[in-house]
This record gives sequence, structure tokens and C-alpha cells, in this order.
Amino acid sequence: MSDSLGDRLGAFRQKLRRFVADRDWSRFHDPKNLAMAVASEAGELLAELRWTASGDADIAVQSPPMREKIEQEVGDVFISLLLFCDRVGIDLLGAAERKLEINARNYPAALSKGRSGRPAKTPDTGPFSRVIAADWSGVASGGHETIWMAEVRNGELVSLENGRSRADLTDHLIAIAAADPNIVVGLDFAFAFPAWFTKELGAKTVHDLWRIVEREGESWLRECRSPFWGRSNTRKPSLASHFRETEVRAAGATGAQPKSVFQIGGAGAVGTGSIRGMPHLIRLREAGFAIWPFDAPRRPLVVEIYPRLLTGPVVKSSADARASYLSKRFPSFTEEMHRRASSTEDAFDAAVSAMVMAENAAAFDSLANSDPVAGATEGEIWMTAEH
Repeated sequence: MSDSLGDRLGAFRQKLRRFVADRDWSRFHDPKNLAMAVASEAGELLAELRWTASGDADIAVQSPPMREKIEQEVGDVFISLLLFCDRVGIDLLGAAERKLEINARNYPAALSKGRSGRPAKTPDTGPFSRVIAADWSGVASGGHETIWMAEVRNGELVSLENGRSRADLTDHLIAIAAADPNIVVGLDFAFAFPAWFTKELGAKTVHDLWRIVEREGESWLRECRSPFWGRSNTRKPSLASHFRETEVRAAGATGAQPKSVFQIGGAGAVGTGSIRGMPHLIRLREAGFAIWPFDAPRRPLVVEIYPRLLTGPVVKSSADARASYLSKRFPSFTEEMHRRASSTEDAFDAAVSAMVMAENAAAFDSLANSDPVAGATEGEIWMTAEH
């Protein structure tokens, strides 16, 4: 929504209030009567097109006489609706934006393109047929070499590959879900910020937060101003909290401290990948994916993962250590999959994460938010039952 649209709406609302006050009409504008006015004005709009064949409607509405009448009826519908919202205390544009978000989830593009009806409900029971883990990347462009995707079916690692950008990977996941929604995807970046920062940004929902990140994230990365740090000799600032509650719990489970999402430079920084990842959650959600824990678990499903939780202790920087780990932990890997999985740390993380997720696939149907208050704002890292 542009600022000019919001400004115009605010100015018109004030003008409308003066119009009503000058005529002392507010006494008649109770919610019931205003709701009836919305319905009756919408009926008058419909009456202008009565008996017009559907195939002729686009042409008919362009004729000057009808166009003038339709514009007047549209104005009446809008005025009635705005009066109702003003009386009841509803932010009209905010309500429309939230409803569009709900509609995007109910009518994902991948399942609704060219179809007028509601998509068939995806199955909520039975095993996930596909488990995918992606090792993300925050590099400025591309990421083709460092983004790895692993897929497991029936307990077998069937695919481990790189070569896709962030946008390409998102497109690929959407295409897979369109063909088979029985899929769970693990992505290894933070899905949100600590609650205090989200509140400071003015975001009321996580979707609001992702939109803000989509709009402002690149400038955060360029300028590296507090609370962000790690670049251009910036020092770690004193903050209300550097970590989300889920990261604190993950630290207790692993004995290793996850990196702060505010760190966007330096060894192990995860902030850049997270900032460049959150906007892709918008696309996945609009395509029909549930993003846990912000959405109840359903298919297709996306969860946040922390590979260190899933691999356990291993010196990932050592190729020999990676190869030895895989030989002991997953002896069923084919020679080619073993070679790929041990080739780089990114490939290793993707492969092991996908396998561990597949081993725990039955648990995804009954996911519960371990901290409903913090999780609703900050998200939650998926952990196995052992953690």
C-alpha cells in the first residue's frame, strides 16, 4: 500500500465525517443500518448490469452512459462501507490486506491458477511422501554454488544438488508442492527477529514483519546500523536481547550458542541469510505452504531448522570428519550420495538435516509450539524429540 493511498483515504474519511456531522446523520448510522446500506448500494450496482450477458459485460461498462452510473454506484458502495468501518472501528485497508493474506493461503496460486473453485483440501494424515532440507545462503547474488537441497523419500536420500538461486529454489519448492502437497521442507535461516525488534518495527503480524524485511532489508545490510553489526568495523551493540527464545533453548540443547540474527558479518553470521530469506516465506505462504509455528501444521509444511541440532557433534570443516560421520550414521547412502554429502559443509548440512527430518516425519503432524507467546512472534526452530 502506498503512502499516498493511505493519505487520500485518511483525508476522504475526514471529509466524509464532516459531511455526516453537518447533516446530523450519525444518529441513523448504527451498524445494522450501515450494513444494510452497503448491501442495498451493492444491489444497485448489480442492477446496472442486469440482463447484460457475461461475455458483453466488459464492453458494456465502457459505454459513457453506463460508465457514469456505475461510477456513482461504486462511490455509494465505498462510502457506505467506509461509514460502517468508521462506526465499528475497523481499519478498512488493514482488514482488506489481512483478508488478502488469508485468501492467498486458501487459494494458493499453484493450485488455483485458472480455476474458480476452492482447491481440494490436502491430506492431513499419512506419511509425508517427500522430506526436503535446504542449506540456505545469504550471498548478495546468486548463491547457486552454496545453496544445497536434499530430498528424502521412503528413508532414502534420492537427491542432493546445488545450482539454484534463492528465487529458483523457492520456485522449485512451489512446483513440487503443486504436484504433491504431502511435503515438509526445512530451511536453515531465522524466520523472525526477537520480539522486541518486531514490535519496534511496528509489525503486528509476522507477515507484516516479512513485508518490512522485503522492503527495507537490503538497506539494513548496506548500512549495518544498530541493532545490526558485524560489518565495517561495527561493534556488537548492547540490546534488549540478541536472541529469540527458541535460540536460547537451542543453545541449551546443543551446548553451542547459535548466532544472532542481528549479526550480518563475520564468521558464522546468519543475519544476512535470514534477511534475504524471510521475503521468500511470503511467496511460499501465498503458494499454500503452512509456515510453522505461525500457521498450524498442515501440508505442504515449512519449518525452521538449525543443522547443528540435527548433526550433533562433528568437525564439519574437515572433509575426513564429514565422510567418517556419514559412513557411520548413514551407511545406506550410495557411493555417489556419500561423495556429494561429504564434499562441502553446505551439502553435508542439507543431507543430514533431510535424513534426520525423515526419521522424525511422523512428528510433523502433531507439532506444538513449545512457547506459544514467544513462538507466535519469534518463530521456533524445529527440534527432534530428544531435544
